[in-house]
Amino acid sequence: MRFYIGKRIGFAIAAVVAGWVPAAFAGRVTDLGPAGGDSFGNAINSSGEAVGWANDNTTDWAYLYSGGTSQNLGFHGAPLSINNSGTVVGATGHGAFEYANGVETELSVLGADARAEAINRNGDVTGTYVTGGYNQAFILSGGIVTTIPPVSFPPNPFLSGGNYASGYGINNNGDVVGTALYAGDHRAFVYSGGSLVLFDLGTNGAAINDSGQVAGTRLVSNTQIAFLYSGGMVQDLGALGSGSSYAEGINSTGMVVGQSVTASGATRAFLYAGNGMVDLNSFVPDNSGWVLTDARQINDLGQVVGTGYYNGYRHGYILDTATPEPGTISLLAAGALGLLLARRRMRQA
Repeated sequence: MRFYIGKRIGFAIAAVVAGWVPAAFAGRVTDLGPAGGDSFGNAINSSGEAVGWANDNTTDWAYLYSGGTSQNLGFHGAPLSINNSGTVVGATGHGAFEYANGVETELSVLGADARAEAINRNGDVTGTYVTGGYNQAFILSGGIVTTIPPVSFPPNPFLSGGNYASGYGINNNGDVVGTALYAGDHRAFVYSGGSLVLFDLGTNGAAINDSGQVAGTRLVSNTQIAFLYSGGMVQDLGALGSGSSYAEGINSTGMVVGQSVTASGATRAFLYAGNGMVDLNSFVPDNSGWVLTDARQINDLGQVVGTGYYNGYRHGYILDTATPEPGTISLLAAGALGLLLARRRMRQA
């Protein structure tokens, strides 16, 4: 990687202070393993704990990454979300599950065909379950299941012409974003305060933050393109080239992550931070052995969890986009000191 000097040193110093570091000064990747096998990184919380599933060509298992190590949780399944208390939800062959304090519990109230997609800090869960012969979105809160929208919702657009809906994201206010099949098309929705407040936002609603900003995907000129909904406006985020893009996660400041197909047809993980879409591989040295193909979530520390290829194996990863290496901090400090000394000499002359 090249390190930019001269006029850019001031920008780099400001970036460190602000907690945002350009590609040349960041890119610490944590491999979620396992050695000689494959894994997928699915979710991350505010403490940097991450979950996913792994296999070694013999068996597969759910894992939790915490405190610098990946722990086999001892059951088959796909963890899909983790909240700040360390409670994990996801899906197994038996239905939705919750994992907390070392114990995995089936969410039997949802039935055998359910998936728990997301959990907030209050323990409220959203996903999909079968009710009345339909796959419907739900909120599970305090042991009570609420269908989205409720059966009494007049009319229920998800049950008239469609037979599938799922919640994919839930914020700490209990607002849910998801996708429904309606009249033959996939429609993104937002459910808040007992009502559908947005419908047909795009083709997929993936994540929602506490400010009500939504990350998802919509069809633009017959191409799926990531979008950010904020302040009543939908902004298309573009793509890494001329291909498609899919938003999957958003943090509290509106930074969006996902995956995009480049002009060459390659799939790459991306970050959108308000000034254009960036290939997350630009944060990683060329000789690292990594190719980051998908980004699922980003926390407020700028840590991204996703899946890529490491020396030929498909591995989950955590990419720290905001913390420079110690040597980089020293370099920036030395550069700043050098500039100050140079200016002082010029004044003395």
